[in-house]
Amino acid sequence: YWLDFCWCANFVGVVLLIILLFYEVDLDVQKWAFCAAWGLGNGPLLCAIAVLGNSLLFHDFDNASSVLIHLFPSLVMYQMGWNREAVQEAFPSIFTYHFFNDIHLWHDIYNNAAMSYFAWLLPYAGWLLTCGMSAPSCGYDTIFHFTMRGAGGHVTSKILRVPPEEHKELVRANSFPRSYALVYLTIHAILVLLSIPVALLCYADKKIHICLCGSMVLLTIYNASSRYTFYMVSSYGQALRRELGIPLTRGASAILES
Repeated sequence: YWLDFCWCANFVGVVLLIILLFYEVDLDVQKWAFCAAWGLGNGPLLCAIAVLGNSLLFHDFDNASSVLIHLFPSLVMYQMGWNREAVQEAFPSIFTYHFFNDIHLWHDIYNNAAMSYFAWLLPYAGWLLTCGMSAPSCGYDTIFHFTMRGAGGHVTSKILRVPPEEHKELVRANSFPRSYALVYLTIHAILVLLSIPVALLCYADKKIHICLCGSMVLLTIYNASSRYTFYMVSSYGQALRRELGIPLTRGASAILES
């Protein structure tokens, strides 16, 4: 999973922050990295919360970590952008940028973010189409295989016109042809490039940035509550109906009937 774009973007971001702590980085390099981080953190990563249906379940490590890697980059960039004076005052020797209101950042944000994405996509695509396709047989799962076993796989099978029974067999074996990977990578690239402009909206207005972050937080809470509702009501209700021999398709009145 750590080879996935969202994880790699977070790892690179952390490394860049660590470098700023110990080395004096040229202002042009800081500007380039800031634009790339703003475009990715407030675009693809933030939008992925809605696309992937992230749930804020603190007791579930996978769900909690997924929320954190998608939400926190945008929150960090909010602080570094809109509260830059306070950041500079707290860390005057580290964050020395003064370019946030630069009119040219509009182009730099999109271009740098897109370039950074393709810097990940090209080697990842090469790995996935070669070694990555057989990763499950070596005991490792990938985001690609996880997606293909779920709703993403149904979409891909329809695009490729793969018969439902054949797709079910691929899911059962957790083994998919390279055509699935090519469709997955193409859709992934399209969604990322289309979501980067969301970061431009966050750059245009502070209130928009706040609303987008707040909306995503509320969405993760709603998704989590929906899961609790299912586990505590629907799944237990179905279990009780099976135990009591009540048909699953009948209403509540079935309990009162002999």
